[in-house]
Amino acid sequence: AQATTGRSEGRMTALLLAGLGVAGAAGPTDLPLPPTGVADAAGLLDAEAEAALVRAVGEVEGARVGVVTAPVVQPETPESYADLMLATWFPEGDGVMFLLAVRERRLITRAGAAVDGLDARFLSVMAQESMVPRLLDGDVAGALLAGVVRVAERLGGGGPSPAWGVVGLGLLVAGWVVGRELRA
Repeated sequence: AQATTGRSEGRMTALLLAGLGVAGAAGPTDLPLPPTGVADAAGLLDAEAEAALVRAVGEVEGARVGVVTAPVVQPETPESYADLMLATWFPEGDGVMFLLAVRERRLITRAGAAVDGLDARFLSVMAQESMVPRLLDGDVAGALLAGVVRVAERLGGGGPSPAWGVVGLGLLVAGWVVGRELRA
């Protein structure tokens, strides 16, 4: 999976969204922001994973968060699709968008212009370190959750709840053990 990141400045041109190429696919301006901030249009998340992601999205302070899985984004590019969703869902520029475009095999992260502390460099490093390895292992829910948690931590939202702290500690220990073994 490729990751693309960037900051949307809100200057966008209207794009024609007709002829998406896949029956049932929604254009970026056709999909309303769900109250939970999570739209699994590709059907990749089970109920438990989606609930965990919704909880994590709800804990983010300093920005609103949208997480979308889309089966296909054609005729748009994944980047323009994410930009349009960011502008549609968060017109004040106070949002963070995670888009997983399944057919295109692309992960896109975007932050609105009004979100302080989430520049393109941070989003790129975060995606490459925390999300892409999980996607390559087939862990879509874990990848999306890791991205949301990293954004929450960066924005000073205190990071994950105590339950996620236990998971995070386990991942930290596992990473330390694996790293130690690789160095040996």
